[in-house]
Amino acid sequence: NKLLSMAVSEGVLKNAGPNTYTAGPGDFTIMVNDKYIAVSNKKDDLAAILAGKMKDGKMHKDISASHPLTMFFNTASMMNSVDASLTGNSRDSMMIAESKKLVANATFTGGEFKGDAFRYSMSINFNNKEENSLLQLMDFAIRMNEASKQTTLAASR
Repeated sequence: NKLLSMAVSEGVLKNAGPNTYTAGPGDFTIMVNDKYIAVSNKKDDLAAILAGKMKDGKMHKDISASHPLTMFFNTASMMNSVDASLTGNSRDSMMIAESKKLVANATFTGGEFKGDAFRYSMSINFNNKEENSLLQLMDFAIRMNEASKQTTLAASR
């Protein structure tokens, strides 16, 4: 609470209601309760996250208040906001298009202190749930290499 108050007084955060703060442009919102802090670009989801559920009654299995630190990144949503056609060349456009197909989301949890060490875990969830993740990464690397070669060939012509 002291850190949040200091951030408000310094102008880093703006008070947006009881236990709710905003930062910077857009919908970046922080909400706190007596035990946890939640940060999201969707203000409506914050109360549900702090309560341990989402508004549709479902929550990603790795999001919970059982860890001192939990982060969830909807990478598919973030990548969908990137327009591959705005890049300066076809290689970059092809690489962005392939990247959009790979990862659905990522979670980072942990912060527990056990055995003289902090424990953390990260999970990356791929869009294709039917195929082995290592095979997907190898296929992605091959596609990135092909995109790079295709641009090199076009430039040498």
